[in-house]
Amino acid sequence: MTTLPMRFNLLTLLFFCSKISLIAQTNAAEDYIEEYRHIAIAEMHRSGIPASITLAQGIFESAYGKSLSATKYNNHFGIKCKKAWTGKFFYKEDDDFDKNGNLIASCFRGYDSPEESYIDHTNFLMERDRYRSLFGYHHTDYPNWAIGLQKCGYATNKTYGTRLIELIERYQLWKYDHEEEPYPAYFVASDNSSLNLNTTWVKTSREEILSPVPIDSISMKAVSVETVVATQATNRVNRAIILPARYQRGNIKERIANSLN
Repeated sequence: MTTLPMRFNLLTLLFFCSKISLIAQTNAAEDYIEEYRHIAIAEMHRSGIPASITLAQGIFESAYGKSLSATKYNNHFGIKCKKAWTGKFFYKEDDDFDKNGNLIASCFRGYDSPEESYIDHTNFLMERDRYRSLFGYHHTDYPNWAIGLQKCGYATNKTYGTRLIELIERYQLWKYDHEEEPYPAYFVASDNSSLNLNTTWVKTSREEILSPVPIDSISMKAVSVETVVATQATNRVNRAIILPARYQRGNIKERIANSLN
């Protein structure tokens, strides 16, 4: 009876192990995309940042949502504290060094939920001058967004842009850049003047659809439904998006309760 060479056995084992690892990685990516694609699409329509870029960054920075930063502190984008940050934070070693060249722990932002991390990621890019040039690209132009993030210094990884593009094309994330706003709801006052809606993200069940109550952010009073009409507004600032899945955009509960009393 002949036996297979040891080298053949090892190569076969390595092949099957790599296949199993690839399948597990693909499953993790698909789960992550299904979990967060809705809020990525909504944030795209709020800001112009491609949903594909947001999802690719989330996958890359959080290791498919399984990194300690993501599971314990809900940080999906590797955003550090910076001087103006007043929220939760945690420390871990990354790429900061002291004056002697020793690696030191860096301060990272912490959040109460992954949704907060997604919203803060949008705000982080929108509020910083270094990323301003990116918003000149269309929200379907993911290659320029990916390379642009690298050039603007989002990460120190010299292949950051190409890594994002690889993820986008491997998992076909680009298709989410073409998604329309699901169940768009736009509100204007009865005199046709636009309202500045003060809203935030809240988590609901998959089946539930919320109907947001408009709030005048100046008076902080709820506007009765009878005094507003739905219209197809084009002003992105005044958009209020209703999602048909887990992530719904609703008003802050305390403000609604106070204004209706």
